[in-house]
Amino acid sequence: QFYNIDFSLQTQLQLAGATTPSPATPSSIKSDPIARKLRLRRGRAEPEQKDSALILRGMQEQANTQHNDTGTEQKNSELKPKRWDESLEKPPLDYSEFFDEDTGQTPGLLVWEIENFIPAPVDEVAHGKFFEGDCYIILKTAIEEQGQLSWDIHFWIGSKATLDKGACAAMHAVNLRNLLGAKRTQRHEQGDETAEFLALFPTPPVYIQGSHTPSGFFTVDDPHYVT
Repeated sequence: QFYNIDFSLQTQLQLAGATTPSPATPSSIKSDPIARKLRLRRGRAEPEQKDSALILRGMQEQANTQHNDTGTEQKNSELKPKRWDESLEKPPLDYSEFFDEDTGQTPGLLVWEIENFIPAPVDEVAHGKFFEGDCYIILKTAIEEQGQLSWDIHFWIGSKATLDKGACAAMHAVNLRNLLGAKRTQRHEQGDETAEFLALFPTPPVYIQGSHTPSGFFTVDDPHYVT
């Protein structure tokens, strides 16, 4: 103060008629400790909530992706084309004239020989014995691990067999394949059998000269004149 005049800002404002702010009390400046703890706790919780939301969103996106992939694979499997032989419609043919209805329904080995154009069953004791002038059909039936039946069909052509026997052996082997729903037939000639064919029998095959069954064709013998 000079000359008994107070030059402080508060005094000058009072002289000018302005309202002066009341000095801040220490109690108003002091912060609330409970509110501070809540703010700190809220600040720590917000990052955790954000992380949880990100993790949840990632899991949802992954689940949606897997669902879409599964749907795509299922659609692709449904659109996968069938094999050409599976799409063919089998004609309603009756093979009961040639094969019994229980043919290929039990595991084991069955053999037929061609006689007058028709396959005739061969006794089990004669399995593995082949006449050079005859043709045979061999069926091996087995059970797979899944419990389903599987079939191996072979036909054997003797070195002295007539043309009609060879053709009928091939034709009836295909008929047997169609009857059972097998995949293929295998052709074997005398002396040129595969290891798979030889393994069908417990001993090596035995070749017998001559023919056990007649041909389906009429044979004409040269006349013999007595002189």
